[in-house]
Amino acid sequence: MRLSLIICCEIFMLLLAGASKENAFVPVAVEDSRLKQDGSAFSNNMPQNSSDKHNKSENLYAFRVTGVVFKNRNALPWDVGYEVKQSLKFKNLSVQLCHSVHSAFSQNKTLESAWTNCELLHTKRGSTVATIRVCLDKDLLDQEQVPFNSTRVLTTIKTLLDSFPRAPLANIPYFGVVTCVEGGGSQLRVTIRIFITSAITLFVAQYFGNQ
Repeated sequence: MRLSLIICCEIFMLLLAGASKENAFVPVAVEDSRLKQDGSAFSNNMPQNSSDKHNKSENLYAFRVTGVVFKNRNALPWDVGYEVKQSLKFKNLSVQLCHSVHSAFSQNKTLESAWTNCELLHTKRGSTVATIRVCLDKDLLDQEQVPFNSTRVLTTIKTLLDSFPRAPLANIPYFGVVTCVEGGGSQLRVTIRIFITSAITLFVAQYFGNQ
């Protein structure tokens, strides 16, 4: 059983290593000292329309974020208006979630400057679960001499989003729990997903607890 666990872990690491060989993205380090601050570490300016730059570049990298939406440190109650894309509530949620994600990017100036556009794709009833799509300008990433690799950039993005709830913006919805960050991009053949690893941690703990 222990051998099987080791083999599974090695296979998982090999898959990640294989994906990272396609390109060699080295993410800009998250500024941990700023993350220790409260709300002042993030932008509090709410845009009138959206965070989009209206960048005309067609060389974009798109990724999706799915998670449970919070507001003022509590799960956002479900509203039927979130189901209808034409509704004002759906549009407002789109603008506000995108603004929160953009604010989280303020901890990484390279990703923040590459931000191009963002939109809410869909929601799920219950605790409000939402999926947004964000596009980054790959030309700007190239100008910053950032070697690009999807696995590493998605890991960096998830780290930024996981840190944001420490000091969320007041009265603006944000991802309190990020369940998935995924991105493919035009140059990748497969979609790379990064899920919450608590289930893996629990499995390992239970395994060694039974030994």
